Amino acid sequence: MQEIVTTRAEDYDLVCPITLRAFRDPVIAVDGRTYEREAIVRWIAEHGTSPFTRQPLNIKDLQPNYHMRNMAGRRGSSASSYYAVDESRVYQYPPTAPVNDEGSIVKASNNHGSGEGCSLRRLLFILIIVIILIISIICGLTLGLYLRKPFSTNKLKYSSSFTANSPTYCRITCTNGQFYYNILTVSVTKAGKYKFTSESNIDTYGYIYNSSFNPANPRLNLLAEDNDSATAPGSYYNYSSSLTSSSPKYCRRDKKCRESLDFYYEALQISVSMNGNYHFVSSGSVAMYTDIYNKTFDKLKPNQNLVHPIDESSEENQFKLEVYLITGNKYIMVVTTKKGNIMGKFSVTAIGSGSVTFRSLH
Repeated sequence: MQEIVTTRAEDYDLVCPITLRAFRDPVIAVDGRTYEREAIVRWIAEHGTSPFTRQPLNIKDLQPNYHMRNMAGRRGSSASSYYAVDESRVYQYPPTAPVNDEGSIVKASNNHGSGEGCSLRRLLFILIIVIILIISIICGLTLGLYLRKPFSTNKLKYSSSFTANSPTYCRITCTNGQFYYNILTVSVTKAGKYKFTSESNIDTYGYIYNSSFNPANPRLNLLAEDNDSATAPGSYYNYSSSLTSSSPKYCRRDKKCRESLDFYYEALQISVSMNGNYHFVSSGSVAMYTDIYNKTFDKLKPNQNLVHPIDESSEENQFKLEVYLITGNKYIMVVTTKKGNIMGKFSVTAIGSGSVTFRSLH
Protein backbone atom coordinates (compact mmCIF):
# COMPACT_ATOMS: atom_id res chain seq x y z
CA MET A 1 0.00 0.00 0.00
CA GLN A 2 1.30 3.51 -0.80
CA GLU A 3 1.09 6.63 1.36
CA ILE A 4 0.92 9.99 -0.46
CA VAL A 5 2.21 13.05 1.39
CA THR A 6 0.84 16.28 -0.03
CA THR A 7 3.77 18.63 -0.33
CA ARG A 8 5.90 20.11 -3.04
CA ALA A 9 8.47 17.86 -4.68
CA GLU A 10 11.33 20.32 -4.11
CA ASP A 11 10.93 19.94 -0.31
CA TYR A 12 12.14 16.35 -0.64
CA ASP A 13 15.72 17.68 -0.87
CA LEU A 14 15.43 18.91 2.73
CA VAL A 15 14.77 15.40 4.06
CA CYS A 16 17.39 12.77 4.99
CA PRO A 17 17.06 9.83 2.58
CA ILE A 18 17.69 7.43 5.48
CA THR A 19 15.41 8.75 8.22
CA LEU A 20 12.95 10.60 5.95
CA ARG A 21 13.03 13.44 8.52
CA ALA A 22 13.91 17.08 7.93
CA PHE A 23 17.61 17.82 8.25
CA ARG A 24 18.93 19.10 11.58
CA ASP A 25 22.66 18.39 11.19
CA PRO A 26 23.16 17.55 7.50
CA VAL A 27 26.53 16.26 6.28
CA ILE A 28 27.69 15.46 2.77
CA ALA A 29 29.49 12.16 2.01
CA VAL A 30 31.98 11.32 -0.73
CA ASP A 31 29.15 9.75 -2.77
CA GLY A 32 27.84 13.32 -3.26
CA ARG A 33 24.67 12.85 -1.21
CA THR A 34 23.55 14.62 1.96
CA TYR A 35 22.47 12.70 5.06
CA GLU A 36 21.53 13.40 8.64
CA ARG A 37 24.81 13.04 10.56
CA GLU A 38 23.51 10.63 13.19
CA ALA A 39 21.83 8.42 10.58
CA ILE A 40 24.78 8.16 8.18
CA VAL A 41 27.23 7.57 11.06
CA ARG A 42 25.16 4.60 12.19
CA TRP A 43 24.85 3.37 8.62
CA ILE A 44 28.60 3.52 7.99
CA ALA A 45 29.28 1.81 11.32
CA GLU A 46 27.00 -1.07 10.31
CA HIS A 47 27.62 -1.31 6.56
CA GLY A 48 30.72 0.68 5.68
CA THR A 49 29.31 1.61 2.26
CA SER A 50 27.09 4.20 0.62
CA PRO A 51 23.36 3.43 0.86
CA PHE A 52 23.03 4.40 -2.80
CA THR A 53 26.27 3.56 -4.65
CA ARG A 54 27.66 0.87 -2.32
CA GLN A 55 31.07 2.54 -2.52
CA PRO A 56 33.12 2.50 0.72
CA LEU A 57 32.44 5.41 3.10
CA ASN A 58 34.42 6.64 6.08
CA ILE A 59 33.03 8.68 8.96
CA LYS A 60 36.11 10.92 8.84
CA ASP A 61 35.22 11.98 5.29
CA LEU A 62 31.82 13.43 6.28
CA GLN A 63 31.64 17.21 5.82
CA PRO A 64 28.95 19.58 7.18
CA ASN A 65 26.51 20.80 4.53
CA TYR A 66 25.91 24.36 5.69
CA HIS A 67 23.84 25.27 2.67
CA MET A 68 21.37 22.47 3.33
CA ARG A 69 21.29 23.34 7.04
CA ASN A 70 20.41 26.96 6.23
CA MET A 71 17.65 25.93 3.82
CA ALA A 72 16.20 23.55 6.38
CA GLY A 73 16.39 26.26 9.02
CA ARG A 74 14.47 28.70 6.83
CA ARG A 75 11.76 26.16 6.31
CA GLY A 76 11.61 25.67 10.04
CA SER A 77 9.89 22.77 11.59
CA SER A 78 7.24 22.78 8.85
CA ALA A 79 9.38 20.58 6.62
CA SER A 80 9.33 17.75 9.11
CA SER A 81 5.56 17.84 9.30
CA TYR A 82 5.29 17.26 5.60
CA TYR A 83 6.63 13.69 5.89
CA ALA A 84 5.24 10.79 7.82
CA VAL A 85 8.10 8.86 9.36
CA ASP A 86 8.32 5.13 8.67
CA GLU A 87 10.60 3.86 11.44
CA SER A 88 11.02 0.47 9.76
CA ARG A 89 12.83 2.17 6.86
CA VAL A 90 15.48 3.83 9.02
CA TYR A 91 18.99 2.54 8.24
CA GLN A 92 17.74 0.46 5.29
CA TYR A 93 18.59 1.03 1.66
CA PRO A 94 16.40 4.06 0.75
CA PRO A 95 14.83 4.12 -2.72
CA THR A 96 14.56 7.45 -4.47
CA ALA A 97 11.14 8.87 -3.68
CA PRO A 98 8.93 8.98 -6.79
CA VAL A 99 6.84 12.03 -7.63
CA ASN A 100 3.30 11.78 -9.02
CA ASP A 101 1.77 13.95 -11.73
CA GLU A 102 0.56 16.52 -9.19
CA GLY A 103 4.04 17.10 -7.78
CA SER A 104 3.39 15.14 -4.59
CA ILE A 105 5.90 12.67 -3.18
CA VAL A 106 4.79 9.04 -3.20
CA LYS A 107 6.29 6.90 -0.47
CA ALA A 108 6.28 3.16 -1.16
CA SER A 109 5.00 0.81 1.49
CA ASN A 110 7.52 -1.03 3.63
CA ASN A 111 9.43 -4.02 2.17
CA HIS A 112 10.98 -6.85 4.14
CA GLY A 113 14.71 -6.71 4.76
CA SER A 114 17.10 -8.54 2.47
CA GLY A 115 18.35 -10.75 5.31
CA GLU A 116 14.88 -12.03 6.04
CA GLY A 117 14.30 -12.70 2.31
CA CYS A 118 17.54 -14.67 2.05
CA SER A 119 16.57 -16.80 5.03
CA LEU A 120 13.20 -17.55 3.47
CA ARG A 121 14.81 -18.54 0.16
CA ARG A 122 17.31 -20.72 1.99
CA LEU A 123 14.54 -22.54 3.85
CA LEU A 124 12.62 -23.02 0.61
CA PHE A 125 15.71 -24.46 -1.10
CA ILE A 126 16.32 -26.89 1.78
CA LEU A 127 12.67 -27.95 1.67
CA ILE A 128 12.91 -28.69 -2.07
CA ILE A 129 16.07 -30.78 -1.54
CA VAL A 130 14.38 -32.78 1.23
CA ILE A 131 11.35 -33.44 -0.99
CA ILE A 132 13.60 -34.62 -3.84
CA LEU A 133 15.47 -36.98 -1.49
CA ILE A 134 12.22 -38.43 -0.17
CA ILE A 135 10.91 -39.00 -3.70
CA SER A 136 14.21 -40.66 -4.70
CA ILE A 137 14.08 -43.01 -1.72
CA ILE A 138 10.47 -43.95 -2.45
CA CYS A 139 11.28 -44.61 -6.13
CA GLY A 140 14.31 -46.70 -5.17
CA LEU A 141 12.31 -48.83 -2.76
CA THR A 142 9.54 -49.28 -5.31
CA LEU A 143 12.01 -50.32 -8.01
CA GLY A 144 13.70 -52.76 -5.64
CA LEU A 145 10.41 -54.42 -4.79
CA TYR A 146 9.54 -54.58 -8.48
CA LEU A 147 12.83 -56.22 -9.42
CA ARG A 148 12.51 -58.77 -6.63
CA LYS A 149 9.08 -59.74 -7.84
CA PRO A 150 9.28 -62.59 -10.37
CA PHE A 151 8.09 -61.75 -13.85
CA SER A 152 4.93 -63.44 -14.91
CA THR A 153 5.24 -65.71 -17.94
CA ASN A 154 2.66 -67.18 -20.25
CA LYS A 155 3.23 -70.78 -21.25
CA LEU A 156 1.57 -72.05 -24.39
CA LYS A 157 1.71 -75.64 -25.54
CA TYR A 158 1.29 -77.26 -28.93
CA SER A 159 1.05 -81.02 -29.42
CA SER A 160 1.28 -83.10 -32.57
CA SER A 161 2.91 -86.25 -33.94
CA PHE A 162 4.91 -87.53 -36.89
CA THR A 163 3.17 -90.17 -38.97
CA ALA A 164 3.69 -91.92 -42.26
CA ASN A 165 1.62 -89.17 -43.86
CA SER A 166 3.90 -86.37 -42.59
CA PRO A 167 6.00 -84.63 -45.26
CA THR A 168 9.74 -85.31 -45.43
CA TYR A 169 12.67 -83.15 -46.43
CA CYS A 170 16.44 -83.05 -46.33
CA ARG A 171 17.71 -81.23 -43.26
CA ILE A 172 20.68 -78.87 -43.54
CA THR A 173 23.09 -81.57 -42.41
CA CYS A 174 21.69 -84.48 -44.42
CA THR A 175 22.17 -85.77 -47.96
CA ASN A 176 18.75 -87.23 -48.72
CA GLY A 177 15.18 -86.42 -47.79
CA GLN A 178 14.38 -88.75 -44.95
CA PHE A 179 13.29 -86.45 -42.11
CA TYR A 180 9.63 -86.04 -41.21
CA TYR A 181 8.71 -82.50 -40.30
CA ASN A 182 5.87 -80.30 -39.12
CA ILE A 183 5.49 -76.58 -39.80
CA LEU A 184 4.15 -74.22 -37.13
CA THR A 185 3.41 -70.53 -37.66
CA VAL A 186 4.49 -68.54 -34.60
CA SER A 187 3.32 -64.99 -33.85
CA VAL A 188 3.85 -62.89 -30.72
CA THR A 189 2.04 -59.88 -29.28
CA LYS A 190 5.11 -58.26 -27.78
CA ALA A 191 8.76 -58.04 -28.77
CA GLY A 192 11.08 -59.85 -26.39
CA LYS A 193 13.00 -63.02 -25.63
CA TYR A 194 11.10 -66.28 -26.04
CA LYS A 195 12.08 -69.82 -25.18
CA PHE A 196 10.91 -72.91 -27.05
CA THR A 197 11.35 -76.40 -25.60
CA SER A 198 10.18 -79.82 -26.72
CA GLU A 199 8.94 -82.89 -24.88
CA SER A 200 8.84 -86.17 -26.77
CA ASN A 201 9.60 -89.87 -26.62
CA ILE A 202 11.93 -89.36 -29.61
CA ASP A 203 14.90 -87.08 -30.21
CA THR A 204 13.55 -83.91 -31.82
CA TYR A 205 15.24 -81.05 -33.64
CA GLY A 206 13.97 -77.51 -34.25
CA TYR A 207 14.58 -74.71 -36.74
CA ILE A 208 13.11 -71.19 -36.77
CA TYR A 209 12.72 -69.25 -40.02
CA ASN A 210 11.81 -65.67 -40.79
CA SER A 211 8.69 -65.14 -42.93
CA SER A 212 8.81 -68.40 -44.88
CA PHE A 213 10.29 -71.90 -45.03
CA ASN A 214 11.32 -73.67 -48.22
CA PRO A 215 12.03 -77.40 -47.69
CA ALA A 216 14.03 -77.41 -50.93
CA ASN A 217 16.37 -74.73 -49.51
CA PRO A 218 16.48 -75.17 -45.72
CA ARG A 219 19.19 -72.52 -45.26
CA LEU A 220 17.01 -69.73 -46.66
CA ASN A 221 15.57 -67.34 -44.02
CA LEU A 222 17.03 -69.42 -41.18
CA LEU A 223 17.12 -67.54 -37.86
CA ALA A 224 18.20 -70.20 -35.38
CA GLU A 225 18.28 -73.91 -34.76
CA ASP A 226 18.73 -76.05 -31.71
CA ASN A 227 19.49 -79.60 -30.75
CA ASP A 228 19.92 -79.38 -26.96
CA SER A 229 22.32 -76.42 -27.37
CA ALA A 230 21.62 -73.19 -29.23
CA THR A 231 23.38 -72.75 -32.54
CA ALA A 232 22.96 -69.68 -34.70
CA PRO A 233 23.07 -69.81 -38.51
CA GLY A 234 26.37 -67.94 -38.42
CA SER A 235 28.03 -71.03 -36.88
CA TYR A 236 28.08 -72.92 -40.20
CA TYR A 237 31.53 -73.10 -41.82
CA ASN A 238 32.30 -74.78 -45.12
CA TYR A 239 35.33 -76.10 -46.92
CA SER A 240 35.25 -77.38 -50.52
CA SER A 241 37.92 -79.16 -52.52
CA SER A 242 38.56 -82.12 -54.83
CA LEU A 243 40.44 -85.39 -54.69
CA THR A 244 42.42 -85.74 -57.91
CA SER A 245 45.18 -87.89 -59.32
CA SER A 246 47.63 -85.40 -57.78
CA SER A 247 46.25 -85.93 -54.28
CA PRO A 248 48.36 -88.03 -51.87
CA LYS A 249 47.31 -91.60 -51.10
CA TYR A 250 47.40 -93.72 -47.96
CA CYS A 251 45.92 -96.86 -46.48
CA ARG A 252 42.88 -96.20 -44.33
CA ARG A 253 43.15 -97.47 -40.75
CA ASP A 254 40.16 -99.82 -41.14
CA LYS A 255 41.24 -101.29 -44.48
CA LYS A 256 43.82 -103.76 -45.68
CA CYS A 257 45.54 -102.03 -48.53
CA ARG A 258 47.87 -103.21 -51.22
CA GLU A 259 51.39 -101.92 -51.28
CA SER A 260 50.41 -99.17 -53.70
CA LEU A 261 48.05 -97.53 -51.15
CA ASP A 262 44.48 -97.25 -52.32
CA PHE A 263 42.87 -94.08 -50.89
CA TYR A 264 43.27 -90.52 -52.10
CA TYR A 265 43.04 -88.04 -49.23
CA GLU A 266 43.38 -84.41 -48.19
CA ALA A 267 44.57 -83.39 -44.72
CA LEU A 268 42.90 -80.31 -43.22
CA GLN A 269 44.10 -78.49 -40.13
CA ILE A 270 41.13 -77.51 -37.94
CA SER A 271 41.06 -74.86 -35.22
CA VAL A 272 38.07 -73.63 -33.20
CA SER A 273 37.42 -70.41 -31.27
CA MET A 274 35.52 -71.98 -28.38
CA ASN A 275 35.51 -75.24 -26.47
CA GLY A 276 32.48 -77.37 -27.27
CA ASN A 277 30.82 -79.96 -29.45
CA TYR A 278 31.16 -79.63 -33.21
CA HIS A 279 29.37 -81.47 -36.01
CA PHE A 280 31.12 -82.21 -39.30
CA VAL A 281 29.07 -83.28 -42.31
CA SER A 282 30.29 -84.05 -45.81
CA SER A 283 28.62 -83.79 -49.18
CA GLY A 284 29.87 -84.54 -52.65
CA SER A 285 29.68 -86.57 -55.82
CA VAL A 286 31.28 -89.61 -54.17
CA ALA A 287 30.88 -91.38 -50.83
CA MET A 288 33.20 -89.75 -48.29
CA TYR A 289 34.98 -90.87 -45.13
CA THR A 290 37.03 -89.02 -42.50
CA ASP A 291 39.19 -89.44 -39.40
CA ILE A 292 40.26 -86.70 -36.99
CA TYR A 293 43.70 -86.67 -35.35
CA ASN A 294 45.14 -84.72 -32.45
CA LYS A 295 48.19 -82.55 -33.28
CA THR A 296 49.79 -84.72 -35.99
CA PHE A 297 48.89 -87.26 -38.66
CA ASP A 298 51.25 -89.94 -39.98
CA LYS A 299 49.83 -91.70 -43.03
CA LEU A 300 52.01 -94.71 -42.26
CA LYS A 301 50.52 -94.93 -38.76
CA PRO A 302 46.83 -94.03 -39.25
CA ASN A 303 45.84 -95.35 -35.81
CA GLN A 304 48.20 -93.01 -33.95
CA ASN A 305 46.84 -89.78 -32.32
CA LEU A 306 43.35 -90.68 -33.46
CA VAL A 307 40.43 -88.75 -31.92
CA HIS A 308 37.38 -90.97 -31.59
CA PRO A 309 34.30 -88.93 -32.51
CA ILE A 310 30.70 -90.03 -32.33
CA ASP A 311 29.83 -91.35 -35.77
CA GLU A 312 26.27 -90.43 -36.79
CA SER A 313 26.58 -91.41 -40.44
CA SER A 314 25.24 -94.95 -40.04
CA GLU A 315 25.02 -96.44 -43.55
CA GLU A 316 24.90 -93.10 -45.37
CA ASN A 317 27.27 -92.29 -48.20
CA GLN A 318 28.59 -89.20 -46.42
CA PHE A 319 30.25 -88.89 -43.05
CA LYS A 320 28.41 -87.20 -40.22
CA LEU A 321 30.14 -87.04 -36.86
CA GLU A 322 30.23 -85.14 -33.59
CA VAL A 323 33.41 -84.40 -31.65
CA TYR A 324 34.40 -82.25 -28.68
CA LEU A 325 37.17 -79.82 -29.62
CA ILE A 326 39.28 -77.52 -27.46
CA THR A 327 40.39 -74.07 -28.52
CA GLY A 328 44.15 -73.73 -28.96
CA ASN A 329 44.60 -77.40 -29.88
CA LYS A 330 45.68 -78.47 -33.35
CA TYR A 331 43.44 -81.03 -35.04
CA ILE A 332 43.97 -82.79 -38.38
CA MET A 333 40.96 -83.97 -40.39
CA VAL A 334 41.82 -86.52 -43.08
CA VAL A 335 39.15 -86.49 -45.78
CA THR A 336 39.09 -89.52 -48.05
CA THR A 337 36.62 -91.83 -49.81
CA LYS A 338 34.75 -94.89 -48.66
CA LYS A 339 36.06 -96.90 -51.60
CA GLY A 340 39.63 -96.99 -52.79
CA ASN A 341 41.03 -95.26 -55.86
CA ILE A 342 38.05 -92.90 -56.15
CA MET A 343 38.38 -89.22 -57.03
CA GLY A 344 35.82 -86.41 -56.96
CA LYS A 345 34.63 -83.14 -55.44
CA PHE A 346 33.60 -82.83 -51.81
CA SER A 347 32.52 -80.27 -49.20
CA VAL A 348 32.73 -80.31 -45.41
CA THR A 349 30.29 -78.30 -43.28
CA ALA A 350 31.11 -77.57 -39.64
CA ILE A 351 28.51 -76.62 -37.07
CA GLY A 352 29.43 -75.85 -33.49
CA SER A 353 29.71 -73.64 -30.45
CA GLY A 354 32.19 -71.27 -32.05
CA SER A 355 33.88 -70.46 -35.32
CA VAL A 356 35.79 -73.15 -37.24
CA THR A 357 38.83 -72.58 -39.45
CA PHE A 358 39.94 -75.02 -42.16
CA ARG A 359 43.44 -74.97 -43.68
CA SER A 360 44.70 -77.48 -46.21
CA LEU A 361 48.09 -79.01 -45.40
CA HIS A 362 48.88 -79.79 -49.04
